[in-house]
Amino acid sequence: MAHWLRHASTVSAPNPYQRQLFGGSKNRGYQAVSEIDGTASRFFYTILSIAHYSFPDQFLNIYTFSMLRSWLLNTGAVQAELDQGPVYTPQEGTPPLSFTIGSSSRSPSENISQSPSRESLSFQDGILKRSQDNLDNISINSQSSIGMFIPPISQSPVSQMTSSPTESLGSRSQTPLNFPLTAEDPEERPQSQVSSSKGQRKLSRNISFAKLFTQQGPKTGQQELRENACEYCLRVLEQSERRPTKLQDSQIVEAGLLEAILTLDRLCTYEKSLIPKLIEIVRRIYSRVTADMNRWNRVVLAVVQFLLNHGESVVFDPEPACKAVFRTMINAFYFRPSFAFEVVMFCLDNVEKLCSSTSVFTKYFPNLFKILAWSPRTFLREFMQLLPVMMSEDTVVEVFHSILDLPCLSASVCASWAARGRISNNSDSQASIPASVTAFLDPKHRPLFSFILRPEAGHGDTISRLKALHILLEDMADHPRVVVSSQVAPPLLNLYFSTLLNEAEMDTVSKLIPVILERSVLLYDSQTFQPDIRRILAEKLVLIFQRYPCLVATHKQDLVDFITGFKNLGPEKEEFFINLVWSIGEFASTAYEGGCTVQMIVQYFETLEALTYEVAMQTAPGKVVFSGKLVSVFMSALAKLASRCQDLTQRAILCCSKVVRQKPELLSDPECYDDLVTRAQELIQLLKLPNVAPVILNPDAEWITGRWHRDKNTSLPLLLQTTKLVLS
Repeated sequence: MAHWLRHASTVSAPNPYQRQLFGGSKNRGYQAVSEIDGTASRFFYTILSIAHYSFPDQFLNIYTFSMLRSWLLNTGAVQAELDQGPVYTPQEGTPPLSFTIGSSSRSPSENISQSPSRESLSFQDGILKRSQDNLDNISINSQSSIGMFIPPISQSPVSQMTSSPTESLGSRSQTPLNFPLTAEDPEERPQSQVSSSKGQRKLSRNISFAKLFTQQGPKTGQQELRENACEYCLRVLEQSERRPTKLQDSQIVEAGLLEAILTLDRLCTYEKSLIPKLIEIVRRIYSRVTADMNRWNRVVLAVVQFLLNHGESVVFDPEPACKAVFRTMINAFYFRPSFAFEVVMFCLDNVEKLCSSTSVFTKYFPNLFKILAWSPRTFLREFMQLLPVMMSEDTVVEVFHSILDLPCLSASVCASWAARGRISNNSDSQASIPASVTAFLDPKHRPLFSFILRPEAGHGDTISRLKALHILLEDMADHPRVVVSSQVAPPLLNLYFSTLLNEAEMDTVSKLIPVILERSVLLYDSQTFQPDIRRILAEKLVLIFQRYPCLVATHKQDLVDFITGFKNLGPEKEEFFINLVWSIGEFASTAYEGGCTVQMIVQYFETLEALTYEVAMQTAPGKVVFSGKLVSVFMSALAKLASRCQDLTQRAILCCSKVVRQKPELLSDPECYDDLVTRAQELIQLLKLPNVAPVILNPDAEWITGRWHRDKNTSLPLLLQTTKLVLS
């Protein structure tokens, strides 16, 4: 492999479809390979060298480079120095089998420097005979600058010496399969090979770009492979700076440059001494490719990968390089499927390094969410892995907003894409233009879209005019991307709260309580998105208060403002409201640490009492419909608060008595009215026993069953258990 990389022919093979009627045509010689820009090549052959027709050793060169990185990775060729002695080189003994084509005579003749064995000749004959049918009808694409051809030889090299052109396959000119692996430098060749005719095929010279490897004794096979692979990659880097003469060759340059950088990255992983010598070269490549990110976006990722892997060894900060990817490139190319896939895989492969040496996840997660908003069905599983690393004490609130705004973000990027297409087409027609696209192009709405499409965090958690943005994007609610985004947001929100409750401190969780209250009534309207999100928020709010009961006292004013009046209450918001009222009645107690005082209990009671009267005193059906569950939770919360403050007992009894005198038709589920009356009578009887009510309504933590406000038969078994404990 080392010789195939470094010693391929530097001339093009003859045209296999041109008849050689006269042997004198050989005097014209072989045409040297050229660079990608059309100039003559002066160095050894690489994948970016242009040959009109290729010799087999040039194919071996290309094949070797294409598999080199996988070879180094999977076989461990560079991981350890195997004790296998010096590698065999032509200078140390008899040169290997080689054919030299001369042009001094009129008939083709070949000089054999070493006779091949019978086994090798029969092996070559077998391979050539088996591949003759497959290679005989190869078509040559004249439009490409790289025409590759494997000559369909059906004879051994010995039999070719005496065969005439008319006896060969299809009267095509034949080229030998094996060529000298020795260098072309005159001082390294025998004198008999220095003097050659005009038609002598030239092989590559020993070109060393830098003394990257220190030679200590004879080289082993691994050292030979590493050295040649490194010089090959550096040669490709130099060739990639040339401008291709044909447009289709640009893809070859990009692919070759990408593979060369990845191979150098793999080499530096095992050969640490290469890092200081290559880091400046890679940085120059970075400066060049970032100047045209539209063309080199895949190469930029490979360069950043190299700097991220090896920058620490030379005290190099990879943050600026990562900024170009996560801020500039994602913002410009998030809609390209291949680029989005490469970025997401880059994040997953380097999540630990990016977290330890950079802050890209916590700083540029709004840009990453654009990838999910544009391809929500594709990258849900990957973002489930990336979401925890986006969360920190500073970004936990903004990440929460970003998850809830995911359908709105998806609608915004769709409107942005439609507006971009309208601008590129220079369309002035107003027919069939969505209102969201018109709003996106309107300068007065630009701040709203600029915020939702912001490239980085730190510009504010949310905006006061978020409801206005939802109205502007109403026509995008049924867009397929928006619908799928509304479906992937709930699992992300579940993961968010799981990470928050397991990893975050109480102060971090405390910052989220006002935000949860605010966003429970401020959600983008897209099919089932609102009920799904409110259900999750209701469940997680109870878990938060169970984990940190003192937050009920800490956020007293926020909770009181939220439960005042009907503004945050309705059929679609009822579940969240019920869980919040239950949490207040359960955890607003002096039994929990956190400074809950009697004055706080009284204020909570008065707020819930006023709201209960508003619900119960409706005289006309159809005003605001409430469920029996909501009324039951109101009465239970009032009874619990009254049992902790004796001055509130009579007020709680009066409130429960008035509730049961209302008409069943005022409830959304009239069939539960009998259960509601039973529950009210039960609470009234308990409150008339001041010594018993606190024991039943405020049990110790070890007695928790989770059914205190739902089961009408709960009081009797608890009373029996309490009596048993007292008597025993």
